[in-house]
Amino acid sequence: MKKLSLHLPLGYTFLFSVGWLLVMVISLEALVRYPAIPAQLPSQGFGSSHRQFEIQLDRLMDRNTTEKHIDCLVVGNSHVARGIDPAYIENAIREKTGEPFVCQNFGLMGTSVSLHEQIAEVLVEGFSPKLIIVGVSFADFDTEEGGQGNKNILASTWVQYHLERRITLDTLAINSLSSYRHYLGWYGAFFKPQKQLDSNGEPFEDTLPNGYLPSDRVYDFTETWTTEDIAQSVFFSSIPLVKMEASEVSAFEKLLSENSNVLVVETPFSPYLYQYSEEAVAKRAQFIKTVSQLSAKYHHPFIVSQNVVFIPDTGWIDFKHMNSEGAKYFSAWLSQKIITTSIARQIGE
Repeated sequence: MKKLSLHLPLGYTFLFSVGWLLVMVISLEALVRYPAIPAQLPSQGFGSSHRQFEIQLDRLMDRNTTEKHIDCLVVGNSHVARGIDPAYIENAIREKTGEPFVCQNFGLMGTSVSLHEQIAEVLVEGFSPKLIIVGVSFADFDTEEGGQGNKNILASTWVQYHLERRITLDTLAINSLSSYRHYLGWYGAFFKPQKQLDSNGEPFEDTLPNGYLPSDRVYDFTETWTTEDIAQSVFFSSIPLVKMEASEVSAFEKLLSENSNVLVVETPFSPYLYQYSEEAVAKRAQFIKTVSQLSAKYHHPFIVSQNVVFIPDTGWIDFKHMNSEGAKYFSAWLSQKIITTSIARQIGE
């Protein structure tokens, strides 16, 4: 008995296949855009090996979709991601102006000022914030000691598309298809689980919708550090190596010169760092001088925080990073500083 089969010309077969592919893509796009579905999936992927960057971008896009606008972006490295909760800034500005204000933390771990400048360029173009808050410390102008994540982020397919205008199938798919981004996020979560955690084993997915990444870890400062302990410590021995690279300073100046509403804030370290390290004291003095001069040159406020804001000993993850308690004190203090600067008047206009 002969079987009935359908044979299509090669051209029709190709068109038939393309048609089915389009139906599948459209169906998947509709599925992942249904609000209940993305909530059950890992954060989207953007073609980067820096998973925390992808989660920050995912949170920013979701927030923009929900709120319809982004008024403020906070850029910096892990000190910003861990230390600034934008909710305090939002509340302070809203109370002062009577208008809703959306502020998003975009702190990226393991990055330096040159990366922040380039990321700010892309984000300002895409989201048009009224205010950019730049969190910096003396350790943020060194790519060798503190900018290990720069290359991974700049190699991101999404960044290449928006910063370098590179057009490929991959860049177009990541920029246009939520289903593809969710696939990349799912693939990374299940097949590269180590990329989902920070150096202390805490998941990046704990990042709040406003980009702030809280932690409940507490460092015990009751240990007494001797000169020998400091000499043998990998952390303290790295401080003399930290330098303010000329290229990083130039990138910082470019960020200040190309954006009108910028507020620069020093991200504080534990006072114990300066107590145990004379090198840290010297590095910070150089940092304060350079940042003060550049901020004044472009008429941007610079808020100094070290030895000014109170953060309890229980408010630290380590010598450099604040935990949730520390971030609460710092964010509340910073929000009040912001509304007393000229920036606040410009935002209210």
